[in-house]
Amino acid sequence: QEAKRFTDWYLPYVTGHATHIADRESFKKAWYASFEKIKNLPQTTCHYDYHIDNLMCLNPKGEATIQNLAMIDFQDARVGPVCLDVACLLEDRFPADEALRQKLIDRFLDGINEKVSKEDFIAGYNLCLLHRYFKIVGLLVRLQERDKRENVMGRMNEAWEMIHKLLHKPACTEIKNVMDKIYPQYQEKAA
Repeated sequence: QEAKRFTDWYLPYVTGHATHIADRESFKKAWYASFEKIKNLPQTTCHYDYHIDNLMCLNPKGEATIQNLAMIDFQDARVGPVCLDVACLLEDRFPADEALRQKLIDRFLDGINEKVSKEDFIAGYNLCLLHRYFKIVGLLVRLQERDKRENVMGRMNEAWEMIHKLLHKPACTEIKNVMDKIYPQYQEKAA
């Protein structure tokens, strides 16, 4: 439902007309096919918006420990794949560099109870991020157009850069194939 914000809000905004039913359907079917790749990942409670802006240090002068960390904005928490919050934390707002990202993913995989292959985890990680960024581009347009909020489009370039990058990941092939047909202009959106 959330990825459909792209077809419900973004595409009509840039094309000037409602998204064709066939395009909406192919986009939805590609997501269902893609989610099949991650349905067997262990499920857990996910914050769903887990990034640096939603973490607070309780005592800024205190030690950098888990006990000194608090989370806010958790009203959207839900059950999801174990890769979801890790992907948001490492990629959203202030992305970790590649070496740190790999180190933290490996550490996470070593620490979870259910063993998951790194390949399956990365596939889920990339799909969860792609889903998130499609949701974001649609949400930004909705906030501007329907809700009349100002200055909300500031993350649009970042979102399109991530979408472009993620569409070239192996797990995201079905979505890329649909995007090549329904909105090939996405390739121009990355800086």
